[in-house]
Amino acid sequence: MPTEHANVEASILRTLRTGLKEVFDAEQYTDISLKVENECFKCHKIILSAMSLYFSQMFSAGMRESAEETIEIIGFSPSIVRDCLHFIYTLGEENAQFQNTWEDLLHASTYFQIESLQAICETEISTTQLTLDSVCNYYEISQQDPSYTLLKNSCEKFISTNFVHLASCEEFGAFSMETFLSILEDENLKVEEYWIGVAVLNYLTARHDSLTEDEAIEILSAVHFPMIHKEHGAHLQEQFSDLVKSKYKDMEKVKKYIEQVFQETESYHSDPSLQIERINDLRSPNKELNFITIGATRSFLMESEKLQIFDAYGFPLAELPFSKIFCNYGESFIFMVDYFGNLFQFDFLNLNLQKVVDSELLPRKHMGITAFKDSIYVFGGIDNVTCRASNKINQYNLTDKSWRECGELLEGVQDAIAINANDNIYIFGGFNDSMDILCQSFQCFNPATGETTLVSHECNDLFTREHVRVVGYGEEIYVVSFVDGRIHHFNPETLELEEFYESNYAKECKDVVKYKSSLLFVGSPVESNGIPALDLKSKVETVTSQKIYVPSEMYRCMKIVQWKPIRFAQDKRVGSIASLLDDTVSEISIENEDDSSDES
Repeated sequence: MPTEHANVEASILRTLRTGLKEVFDAEQYTDISLKVENECFKCHKIILSAMSLYFSQMFSAGMRESAEETIEIIGFSPSIVRDCLHFIYTLGEENAQFQNTWEDLLHASTYFQIESLQAICETEISTTQLTLDSVCNYYEISQQDPSYTLLKNSCEKFISTNFVHLASCEEFGAFSMETFLSILEDENLKVEEYWIGVAVLNYLTARHDSLTEDEAIEILSAVHFPMIHKEHGAHLQEQFSDLVKSKYKDMEKVKKYIEQVFQETESYHSDPSLQIERINDLRSPNKELNFITIGATRSFLMESEKLQIFDAYGFPLAELPFSKIFCNYGESFIFMVDYFGNLFQFDFLNLNLQKVVDSELLPRKHMGITAFKDSIYVFGGIDNVTCRASNKINQYNLTDKSWRECGELLEGVQDAIAINANDNIYIFGGFNDSMDILCQSFQCFNPATGETTLVSHECNDLFTREHVRVVGYGEEIYVVSFVDGRIHHFNPETLELEEFYESNYAKECKDVVKYKSSLLFVGSPVESNGIPALDLKSKVETVTSQKIYVPSEMYRCMKIVQWKPIRFAQDKRVGSIASLLDDTVSEISIENEDDSSDES
């Protein structure tokens, strides 16, 4: 029955289309003429009004055109108007043969407000017309009218997917600054930062004579230079330096800005401990999946504890016989100290473990550990000989593989926590010798001078590795208590702790991750539904859809590491992009763990 009904409707529609077209071709019963250049089309007001809001409003009572017999159409050729009228009088007949391009029909259908024709034009362009040569033009068109939603979304998706091939296209230089920045800021753009740099370099080259100083800086700020691999970044920095010297030499603010960015980039690459904290700046499509869960799963003898390492999907990466002292270093390493004081390095990429410092050089336990620039620093702990809280700070230099004592704490502590900011290491709390008195202070150690200062505070939280996490970098450092859920903001400039927020999720979770502009409370009871998150800007807690695998038996010494397992492989390319790197660029890709290429 439904099929018969559909057949009847289709038959009626065919008859109606045929009848309307015959009436139009024979110019029967017409009441309005459309004059286009030297041609005249005799039409029917009621039919035009039914298909076009433009004509419907024109023929409304009170409008001058409603009383006229001939209306002149300006700005369109007779052929484009004929195509529009053909569409109207055939009620959008499928497979209609038009004389004009879809782009011309799109402009005409928008002007005459023929919504059904506009939708067909957008669909046809989106599905059949988008190419590397045409997408920039169509994207500019999509910016001209807010109703071009489908076309705009299709162009953005095409550009995001093919950005690597478009980055050095001359068409990018024709974009307005607003359009160009909207492409770079699109959250769906998942490319390595190098290609953002290539696009900005070409845009600034093409538009150097039309940009103001502030506009040039705004465009430069779209590139996260520290996120570019240093091998490629050095070449790109040279290109930018040459551009500024030749095209922007009179813009002092631009020159100072680029110098500042390059200094920041150098600091970033010389301090791998910062790299893991800023992984959320990456545009890589796989970054959100790269979380590593680390924790102990046996609660009896320390010697039998197992340090379990899982990826974001719950795949076990390693099981190691170590206690709770570890820190991440850079993008693919973690350093651990076992119960006896041996320092080990574990490589995530190759799942390789090796001892780097023997316990004879590090005779203590319950110490703290952190990575800073090219070194691993171990501080405090319980001395195995005196059984007192140690005040020693030791440095393991990764460059020359040397080990030395580099400073002293003003208060000996064990189980303290630390974080790096502004070229200093900040060591929070910890217990004294007898494990019953908590140090109500934090200590600031300067690795460059070897000096330590003591700063008191009024926060009563238990600043120990078991009870608190310190996350963030720069001025965005947060101290999260698992005891009462209180979160403090730490300002390394003023050395002040300010109460920021109190979270119930923090009291129930196993670890905290600063991800983008939120704190993720991992391992809470709502884990099956997602991860509770605190938006640091709005101070609003929600449950995100993102999940991180946390084994239920993982009872303590939790740590979630954001991991970027990417490598560079040489790949020959051709075209204008290749010319930027002397016909050879390194393509960033996710590699299998048995790959033998160099580490990033």
